Amino acid sequence: MKIAEKATLRDYIESVDGICERFSDAREFYNNIDCVPDFSLQNIAFEKDMDFLDEVSKILSVISSIVSHPHLSNKREEIVIRIEQARQLQQDAFMRVMQDSSLWKDHGGKMVPENVYYYQYVDELRIYENQFIVLLVDLLDVEITKCNSFYVHKLPVAFAGANVDISPLTTSIPQDDCAIAIKRAEELKRRIRFIKNTYFYKVVSVGKGISPIIKPTNILLKDRLYRKCFKFYRKFVRYDGEHSLKEDLAKYASVIILKTFQSLGFTLSSITEGTFRVPVGVIRKLIKRSGQKVSGGLLENGEAREIAVNRAIAPFFNGATFKFFNKGFNVECGYLPKEGAIWMNVDFEGKPLTKVSHLLMFDSGEEDYNIDAVEDFLTTDIFSIWNSFVWENNDKRILSGDFNEKEMIKRWILSKITVISGDREVHSKYCPVCKVKSVEPNGDNAVCLNCNSEYLFLGDSENRIWIRKIRRV
Repeated sequence: MKIAEKATLRDYIESVDGICERFSDAREFYNNIDCVPDFSLQNIAFEKDMDFLDEVSKILSVISSIVSHPHLSNKREEIVIRIEQARQLQQDAFMRVMQDSSLWKDHGGKMVPENVYYYQYVDELRIYENQFIVLLVDLLDVEITKCNSFYVHKLPVAFAGANVDISPLTTSIPQDDCAIAIKRAEELKRRIRFIKNTYFYKVVSVGKGISPIIKPTNILLKDRLYRKCFKFYRKFVRYDGEHSLKEDLAKYASVIILKTFQSLGFTLSSITEGTFRVPVGVIRKLIKRSGQKVSGGLLENGEAREIAVNRAIAPFFNGATFKFFNKGFNVECGYLPKEGAIWMNVDFEGKPLTKVSHLLMFDSGEEDYNIDAVEDFLTTDIFSIWNSFVWENNDKRILSGDFNEKEMIKRWILSKITVISGDREVHSKYCPVCKVKSVEPNGDNAVCLNCNSEYLFLGDSENRIWIRKIRRV
């Protein structure tokens, strides 16, 4: 994900947290799910990216000013020089000269010092604050490169034919917007390259860098230019780690899932309450509202700490199982904190032997995800802001089509509850998905060896077939 998308996602999740405080439990939230406004990161991506690029342009001007006149540290270092080169011998250096016979020479029967220890003072450029500036430059370089690549990928593609047909890859970002973003990103890349070619950057970037968790020093807080860079960094780099980002993606998707179930006519039959963690930010709000009159050990060394609550609140499946039903299908949903994924069990008319499990993981584009638990699920799908993928045979494959987030989630749910009418004898040989004669039947179940789809013959008078795993070649 781009930094602008992360910042927008964080703001949205905070607004949903505020809405959740109005409801006592998850059932009430589900019944009032329309209170949560529709939200699509895709729809506001270009606007937020333009705002971010404006901020980057301003901060690069500030960084250029810092590079021209950086803060320095006056460092004392010891050297050995000839005595005639020393302007004034410091007292501690003189005592060391008196004790070191290797510095003395015999001149006409007299021992005189030929070389002396001397302390010189030099300006040290590689201080913590300047290393932070280099870290920020590197971060912006990576982010602008990512932004440029993203919009290049979103450019329309031409297909040869009787006439050249320009077919857009996405409807959410027009061609003109892509061109504007690419030009601005390339201009910022040139400015970053100029900074990286300066003496300042070359000296400060040598050696091991600093931690991305920046400590607020006096210079970062009080110097006008450094303070602007620090505030920019704190504003846009807001996630503590990959886990918290994926957790927010799961929360974002869970709101869409609940809205989708409601739009498809599913009824919330029950909620199995469980234990989950209450975020520190929510606890601070509770403490503030109660005027510090809080029981239950919410404070630790004067600070709010996370606590476990045996209650299902919020829409995020934290420790709770949501059960839905509609037209013969029973669906359960829950959240796996370790994997940062949402699971879904589906059965037909409550028949235990028909139950299958699916997993929805989340891709932030930063690193690989935990796939240790995928063997327990019939399908493993991966959701990102811009694409949906399928994990199969230890490989991630993008699904066809280019849809918004709501459509991707809806297609994920529908792909698990698709029922068609078909002849059992025919479809025991020919796959209803790819139509290839490559089916391996096993009782009421069948697996296509060509596209890897799986389906179940329901054995009723309507000759219905439940396609539990839809795959395309």
